[in-house]
Amino acid sequence: MQHDTYQQGYVAVMSAIIITAILLVVALTFSSSSFMGRFDTQAVEFKILTRNLAQGCIAHAQLMLALGSYTGNEDVVVGAYTCRVVSVTQGSGIITVQVTAIIEDHTTNLEAVLDSATLAINSVIEISTFE
Repeated sequence: MQHDTYQQGYVAVMSAIIITAILLVVALTFSSSSFMGRFDTQAVEFKILTRNLAQGCIAHAQLMLALGSYTGNEDVVVGAYTCRVVSVTQGSGIITVQVTAIIEDHTTNLEAVLDSATLAINSVIEISTFE
């Protein structure tokens, strides 16, 4: 009889260890997924921020064009961030403005096509690199 008592205690201890291990794995899985999700959210926020910053650079280029001749190649400081008007080229009836914004490791390169008479934006596209 005493032999059965020791086996029941062994089974109880092993069951407790196995259940604890399973709970630990589940807890670590959920905690790491929420930890990694934070970085995914932060990447999206930085991408949105760089896009808005680049659009601010386009608005700056529009203002400078309205004031007179402007060729770009200028850094524009907006608060704590800096974007760059890479180039401003004039074609027949249009002006092409290329801007870039970099925050941390996130970059947005925008190319805007403006109407040369009104300086209204005809289109804005995001491109991977400037040629």
